[in-house]
Amino acid sequence: MNLFTDIYNNPLLCIVNPQKLKMKFKSLYIDQSTNPNCETTCSGGDVDEEYLATVDGCQTIDGDLTIEGWEKPLPNLDNLQSVTRINGSLFIRNTTGLGNFDYFGALKEITVPKGKNATAIEIVHNRGLTELQLPHLERVSSENTMRIIITDNKELGMKEATALKLYALASGREHTRIQYQDRTTLWDGLLGNKLYLVILIMLLLILIVGILISVLLTVRTVKRRRVETKEGFPKPPWRLGKQSQEILVGWVKNILLKNPLIWRCSDREVIWPYQERDATREFTL
Repeated sequence: MNLFTDIYNNPLLCIVNPQKLKMKFKSLYIDQSTNPNCETTCSGGDVDEEYLATVDGCQTIDGDLTIEGWEKPLPNLDNLQSVTRINGSLFIRNTTGLGNFDYFGALKEITVPKGKNATAIEIVHNRGLTELQLPHLERVSSENTMRIIITDNKELGMKEATALKLYALASGREHTRIQYQDRTTLWDGLLGNKLYLVILIMLLLILIVGILISVLLTVRTVKRRRVETKEGFPKPPWRLGKQSQEILVGWVKNILLKNPLIWRCSDREVIWPYQERDATREFTL
C-alpha cells in the first residue's frame, strides 16, 4: 500500500536521498525547493525510464551516469536538470536521435574518485546527436591521462569556444580527443575578442553620425534651393517688409526721374533683371 503521495512545502525538512523513497513508493512526489540548503544525493547507474523517474531533485550523483543504447530521447529527461555534480564518469554511448541534448544545464563538476582510472567524460558513437550543452561545467577531474573523449558523433556541432573550454577543463588538449563540426559564427568570433567588437561598434557609430550629417546638409541645401534663385534672390511671390518697401519705392522714384538706360549700370542686375542672352548685356557706358 502506498502511504505517501506528495511531500512538499516543508522548509525545514531535507530528504538527503529522495531516490530511495521514490524507488519504494513509485508514485511519490517530492519537492524540496522550499529548503535551499538541502543537499540531495542519488546513486548513479544506467539511465532508463525507471531511473529518470527517481532522480528528480537530485543534485549529486554518486557513481557513474551512463546513457547507452537509446533509440530516441526518453520521457522525463528534464529530471536531470537538477544535477550539479557527478562523483564518477559521464558516459553517453551508442545512441540514436538525441538531437540537441541540453539536459545537463546545471552540471558544474564531474570528478572521478581517486583510484579509479577512468575517463571523466566519454561521448562516442551517437548518431543524430547534433549538440551537447554543458554551459555551467567548471571542473573535470580524473587520474586518467585521457579525461575527455568526444568522438565518432558525425552530426555533432560545437563552437570553437566550447571546445577550448573543454581543453582547459581537462588541463590541456593532450588530455582530450574531441571531434566536432565547427559552428563558430562571425559574431561568436567578435564576442570572443571584445577589443575588435568595441572597435567595430565605434566605426559603426562614426559611420552613422557621418550619414546623419550628410542627410541634414542635403536637406538644408534642398530647402534653400526651393526659396532662392541661383542668383541668391528670393523666389516670388515676394513679401517685403515695411523698410524694404520704402527702399524699393525710393529706387522707383529715382529711376523715373532719370533715364533708366544709363542709371547706374552696376545696379542693373539688381533692379532690372534680364536674360543672359539679351543683347543689352553688351551695353557699356
